[in-house]
Amino acid sequence: MDKEDLEEIDSASKQLWINESDAYIDVVKRPDETTLFFGIFYLDKWRDHDVKQKLEMTRAQLTELIGIWNRSYPWGNFEGIEVGIIENSDEKPFLFGSLCVERHQEAEERLVVCLLQKLSEQLDSSFFIKTCTSEGEFLLMECHDVLPSEYQYPMGNNRLWIHQGKFKFIPSDLAPRRGVRKQEALRFLTNEYFKLSENPSVTERIKKVTGLAYFPDSYVVDNLASLPLCLTDKALESKLRENPKAISLALNNIYMNGQDTKETVDISKLAGNESTVEFKVLISKAQEKFLAGFLRDSGIDLNSARLPSITGQIIAASLQDLVRNDELTLDSPSGSTPDILSSLKAKGLLNENYVTSGVDFVGALRRDDEITNEDAISRMQRLFSNIRMDMESGNAQETDEADNSSDDDDDDNLANTEAMNYFRDQNVDIDEDDFFEYFVTEALKLKQSDLEELRQKGNPGINSSPPNQEEREMLQELESLFGLGTKTDSGKFSDSVPADLLEARNSDPPA
Repeated sequence: MDKEDLEEIDSASKQLWINESDAYIDVVKRPDETTLFFGIFYLDKWRDHDVKQKLEMTRAQLTELIGIWNRSYPWGNFEGIEVGIIENSDEKPFLFGSLCVERHQEAEERLVVCLLQKLSEQLDSSFFIKTCTSEGEFLLMECHDVLPSEYQYPMGNNRLWIHQGKFKFIPSDLAPRRGVRKQEALRFLTNEYFKLSENPSVTERIKKVTGLAYFPDSYVVDNLASLPLCLTDKALESKLRENPKAISLALNNIYMNGQDTKETVDISKLAGNESTVEFKVLISKAQEKFLAGFLRDSGIDLNSARLPSITGQIIAASLQDLVRNDELTLDSPSGSTPDILSSLKAKGLLNENYVTSGVDFVGALRRDDEITNEDAISRMQRLFSNIRMDMESGNAQETDEADNSSDDDDDDNLANTEAMNYFRDQNVDIDEDDFFEYFVTEALKLKQSDLEELRQKGNPGINSSPPNQEEREMLQELESLFGLGTKTDSGKFSDSVPADLLEARNSDPPA
């Protein structure tokens, strides 16, 4: 690693520490893409003469642990986890690692947490591990609704550590009204680490969202899929066998630069081509969803029997583009690299009989729609409840309390407040049933006949007369204000929302 690389790592390591309060002026330059960071510290007040040696041994352990993942896992941004030792004259050295997780946060953040926890189980009580992202304390964000008040943002900043395989907090009696600062945290861990405490609710939530109890089996099942490809270019086939991660480069290139499939896909060229070889590569679920969307937007039938040939031509065109731009080389193949499944099985970390499922492009898009629709329904349910309470009471206190309950609700509460104030200023009283009927028939494009059919199936309470012109204008402005509902690529709202939305509406009857 050259001097420039070390300086870059040293600069990035400053982002391991989150501002202890909103009043703190942040002068650290953040990366353009979401990046995960972690630091491994050896802190022993009785023994600090061989810290560097301890860290070198730990780096060897970590390298072995993450090695098979770095070699074979289809990282969204290709490079994998980078690790180095940070040495500055004014502080003890420590191990620092980073991973760009842009567009793949959910899966890759959880993977790194599992790997760090496994490493921590092997280390003695003088080792402490901290992790965060360029967006903040992502583990605390995952636990926002079960966090004790004393660890809510920003008081929880820099308090959560992985220690001897457990997730522990620096107690709130140290700097109780803010997060802890770097030197405060390191001093506490050096002298009083025995005061670290676990919170059962937080630990259980982290284990649940990461699948820690069943790692790596649960991670492989939930986050990987097998993509069949038909290739005619032997050099490209050899490259993918030699470096399974190259599939990430190809998909990333398509994401960044696009591809015209009218120019790259020609099924007729594959007819009767005896040199075509079909094989499979592993991709992440996030990559599966991206590729499904790209194929759909390119007008390609996701149920076509020719899909391996089509995707093979698309991937081949992307790899050739990378070769032309000197971003990928096609040297003489040095053999094949086992994929992540084979590597885990060889280490005894995965059941020998396990076979990953094939890609399901239709299912990937459906799952994405369901997640988005659930979010829209949740927003609508909170909207009805909050606007009604605010307009009836004329008191914004509930909104303030909602703001404090969860960072995820900030946008919803702000929108509710703006809508409430707007209606009051205009002296408009909108009936909740009218609003709901207008929303599902106009914003979500539900046909009136479908609405009547839903009524007959036991969905009473939507029998009010349609809103008048003034109310329609107010509702249209409200719709644009909230960005409510789930829009498809064509700009229309999804037809799959209304039935669930009606159920959500009826579970919260008018006061």
